[in-house]
Amino acid sequence: MLIAEPFPGYRDSGADIVYTLRQKGVKVLKSDPSAPVSPNEGWAFPDTEEGIYSAAQQGATYSWANTILFTSHPLQISSKLTPVASEIYAVGQSPGLVESFDDKAYLNDKLRELGGYTLPKSCLVSPENISEIINYIDRYPIVGKPV
Repeated sequence: MLIAEPFPGYRDSGADIVYTLRQKGVKVLKSDPSAPVSPNEGWAFPDTEEGIYSAAQQGATYSWANTILFTSHPLQISSKLTPVASEIYAVGQSPGLVESFDDKAYLNDKLRELGGYTLPKSCLVSPENISEIINYIDRYPIVGKPV
């Protein structure tokens, strides 16, 4: 089996994944075949249409989508990848779905609709409602995250 990890969004984890697969005897394609073990560079192909295409042209049959995915990601819209699409499999989620479910407020609302999940209290803060939200907080600590 040949696996390429063409997305350097998370170079350290990409290097870890490739290194571990190689230790388990899986044949892995790296962007730099001579990349040493210690640095993270050279283990992943660029997260671009050209990088993904290059990995496929070199024989990659699987790609680990180890990056932030979004609707207009090359994995979703690239016409250049069409000729190799049937020969390469992406491990991970569909870029078109990830964008919606990466929105924490959207996802939490969907989970609340389904029911059966224990979710923390949450609220969306905006300049218009910040005073109301501050008064709503009845204990600390709190965690704030961007949507």
